[in-house]
Amino acid sequence: MAGSRRASETPSTRAQRVWQPTNHAPYPQIGYIDPQRGRVIARIGPHLAGIAFETMAPICPVRTWPGQRNHESTYIFSRSDTSIRCGSGLQEQALMLLDFENHFDTVSAQPLWLLWPPSMPRQRHAPTFVARTRDGGLTVVDVRASAFIGDAHRAAFAATAAVCAELGWNHRLIETLDATVTGNLVILARCAHPRCAPPAALAADLIAAAGALLSIGELTDRFGGSDPDSRAMALTGIYHLLWNGRLRVRLDRPLTMASVIGPR
Repeated sequence: MAGSRRASETPSTRAQRVWQPTNHAPYPQIGYIDPQRGRVIARIGPHLAGIAFETMAPICPVRTWPGQRNHESTYIFSRSDTSIRCGSGLQEQALMLLDFENHFDTVSAQPLWLLWPPSMPRQRHAPTFVARTRDGGLTVVDVRASAFIGDAHRAAFAATAAVCAELGWNHRLIETLDATVTGNLVILARCAHPRCAPPAALAADLIAAAGALLSIGELTDRFGGSDPDSRAMALTGIYHLLWNGRLRVRLDRPLTMASVIGPR
């Protein structure tokens, strides 16, 4: 029975179930679901610094319904080995970019509402991602294709940036991504898992050899030889080291066996 209700869900019925608080105060507020306290609405202030938004569940869970046109998926964030739901292809690509950049330990999808005063054209805004950096900082990421950003969205993003500046957080807006870079990241992300890591000795040899600016093919030939399994281990190891920033390559060009690899 529950499956039937889920299958017949539409955007309008979903909106009725999602918590959508309203701010009647003349100043911005924040809304989130605390694991112990439940739903919380609070004024923007320094007390928010100790809250782990990056670990909270989404306030707007990604759902599916018959006839939907948007892409939805689950991305495994390699730095924390957590599953994150994405409501569009651009969101998935943006999350993969954040993962590759290797600045963030933990990311959550839409863990909070920013509630605007009645004077704002939009009542509330749920940033796409909230990410915790390795140094403890917080980055709020909005992801929306530029073709679908209107004046009300721009106002919400500007207000979000202002709130982040007040709290000492970073704000980042991702409107578009280069198709070549994204395609290359898809290839590298397949080797992000620790099981793809080369043995320590092979990793050291690959990194040392990269100082000579050899191509992927040349590195594979040198350390993989003619044995298919050894070649697969070498190539997978190269991609894993590239993903983790221990080797470098130009990502604005298609990744091929002729791509030149360099040291970090």
